Amino acid sequence: MMANLFELNKDNYEQKVLQADLPVLVDFWGPRCDKCTDLMPMIEALAEKYAGKVEFAALDCSKNRRLAIELSRIKMLRLPAFWIYKGGEVLSTLTGEEVTIEKLEEQLKEVVSE
Repeated sequence: MMANLFELNKDNYEQKVLQADLPVLVDFWGPRCDKCTDLMPMIEALAEKYAGKVEFAALDCSKNRRLAIELSRIKMLRLPAFWIYKGGEVLSTLTGEEVTIEKLEEQLKEVVSE
């Protein structure tokens, strides 16, 4: 993981996401999801661009199945999936085929300008 992107798991999810001071973008991914791995360098670039304004986290769903299943009760997870949290609440989501870097950056700009 890059310095601007921290790895999530069941032990740090609540503290790093739900109790975070800044908005948090969570990248739900899996090693067998080609689109997920293709997007990773662009996500890391966004993490650098928005450093200090938005926290970036990655959740490997293959290593954290139970947490991914619990979270999928909030909204269906189709990889890749990106959720933006603010104040412990899910503010916006992009999943599966609807994911583009452009749409993701639009959502980030909205969150930062609020």
